Amino acid sequence: MSNNGIWVVAEPYKGALEGVSYELLGKAVALGAQLNAPVSVVLLGQNVKSLAGELGNYGADKVYVADDAQLGGTEVAGEVLGKLVGEQHPAVVLFPATSFGRDLASAVAAANKLGVAADASDLKVEGGALKVVRPIFGGNALVTLSGQGAQTLLVTVAPKAFERAQAGAGKTAEVVDVPVSGVSPRTQIRQFVEEVASGKIALNEAEIIVAGGRGVGSAEKFSIIEDLARALGAAVGASRAVTDAGWRPANEQIGQTGVTVKPKLYIAAGISGAVQHWVGMKESGYIIAINTDPEAPIMKVADLAIVGDLFKVIPELIKEINTLKGAAV
Repeated sequence: MSNNGIWVVAEPYKGALEGVSYELLGKAVALGAQLNAPVSVVLLGQNVKSLAGELGNYGADKVYVADDAQLGGTEVAGEVLGKLVGEQHPAVVLFPATSFGRDLASAVAAANKLGVAADASDLKVEGGALKVVRPIFGGNALVTLSGQGAQTLLVTVAPKAFERAQAGAGKTAEVVDVPVSGVSPRTQIRQFVEEVASGKIALNEAEIIVAGGRGVGSAEKFSIIEDLARALGAAVGASRAVTDAGWRPANEQIGQTGVTVKPKLYIAAGISGAVQHWVGMKESGYIIAINTDPEAPIMKVADLAIVGDLFKVIPELIKEINTLKGAAV
């Protein structure tokens, strides 16, 4: 493996790092220990240098910092990172599979004529070499990839795929300033409009999720999923078939091409549980599946499989939940 080891591209937001940054760092540290490879974090943005100091305590050996007003968008950041990767040749670079990370990964790939292993579900060491596991064919199969020769391997990883790095490493990471010069952006951000919170619970932060699939039947009938979520104080999710049909918004899709979640409780109603969906919620603490088909894939992996009509089962669940709530008052 390259002496420059494993790199993690951190995602800064509002003066802090997004949780996925620590998740990628946790995995990188574990892989680095197995491969005897150093771990570096790349910080790109405006007013981000102050974030570098804590990363050694989370296991980073080195932090590359590019702090410049031009790095408010990803265009210049992509050019800076592409050049840095081309000069340093790390063995692997881990990007968050977010709009930020995907933009940067594609820019680095184009600048260095590299491929990207997109939406990885796992990274592991086999025979002393790093392997990447990712879904293919719309999530219906998994394939294991490895790097080719001395080429840098670029990998995007969905949030919640790995455990967060924990503080306590006790290291002081070497901080390397990366100059931002000679880069002329072709676009300019005139105004940044932040999405207004809807008041709903964010899927990637929810401890309880109720998700509906094709078996719900229609957009109108999805109200039963919302009713159960409301009773539990849960977030609402959906399968790809549901969002493709336009029954629910795309940001509620759970799966390989949607959101990866890790709640304590996951209720799947009318979802068959194909691999595409499974890879997005397999790390859930406890899985309850409701389906009329006892042979549906989701029923075989659920902690509790309820064979029945969701339109009969869910109202009974809501009734019991409300009874328990009343008894607790």
